Amino acid sequence: MTPYRPESTRSDGSPQPEAAYLPRYLPTVLASLSRWEETSGEQGEVIVVDNASTDATAHMAATSSTA
Repeated sequence: MTPYRPESTRSDGSPQPEAAYLPRYLPTVLASLSRWEETSGEQGEVIVVDNASTDATAHMAATSSTA
């Protein structure tokens, strides 16, 4: 059974490439991690695997204050 992920499907129900949504959500994920670290006193990490993407994902991950 495939999990329901509305962000990863097009309006016709077909899969959407990660390149279309990861750059939009990565800053939010990193900001959430930063807030969690501040409130919990714990340290976390986000692992971004980049396979020669042509969008800004690698740059965003590399220059993040939580990277």
